[in-house]
Amino acid sequence: MQSRFVVFVAMMVGLSGCSSSEDEAGASVKSDLSAFGAYCKGKLLAAKDVQLAQGPAVWSSNGAAGYRAPAGAEFLVSASFDKWTGYLVYSDGKVAKIAGSAGLVKDTDFTSDCATDVNAIGVRVLLRASTFYAQQDLSGEPCTLPVATEFKSFSFSAGSPSTVSGDALKDQCALDTSFSDDIIYGKLYPK
Repeated sequence: MQSRFVVFVAMMVGLSGCSSSEDEAGASVKSDLSAFGAYCKGKLLAAKDVQLAQGPAVWSSNGAAGYRAPAGAEFLVSASFDKWTGYLVYSDGKVAKIAGSAGLVKDTDFTSDCATDVNAIGVRVLLRASTFYAQQDLSGEPCTLPVATEFKSFSFSAGSPSTVSGDALKDQCALDTSFSDDIIYGKLYPK
C-alpha cells in the first residue's frame, strides 16, 4: 500500500510539472502575417508581456492573462517616441501590443533586417477588419475596411464610439467622417 502511494505521489508531481504547454505559453500567435507584406516584421529573442486591444486606442494588460509574446514569435515592428515596439495577432483574432515602457532593444529583444531607424515615421494601418458608420449611433449602412488597410491621412478621436476620418474611408466608404467602436490600428514601420 505504501509503495502504491509513493508511486501515486510521484506520478502527481510529474504530471503537475508537465502541465499543458498551452497554459504556460499562453494563446498561440498567428503566424500568417502575409496581409502585412508592406511592413517590417521582427522576431522576438525573448518572451515579452503584452497588452490586449480593449477597444479603439485602448491597450491594457487587464484580461491579458494567458497571453504572452513568446520568444521566436514573428511580430509587426513599430517605432514610437524613439523606442521599438510591435504588435501580435493571435490565432483567436485578438490583437496585442508588446508591452513595456522601455521599448524593445534591437538585437537583444528582437531581430529584424528592416528595422533600421527608430526615429522613422510609421504609417497607421488597421490590425484587424474594422467597421465604420456615418452616424454616431452606429446606425445605417456599415462599411468594413479589411485588415492591413493603410491610412496616408488619418484623424482619430477616442470615444464611445470613436470618430475617425482619413483617405481610406473617403476612398473606400465615401465617408468624410465616420464612427467606429471596433477600430484597432497600429503605427507600423514600412519596409
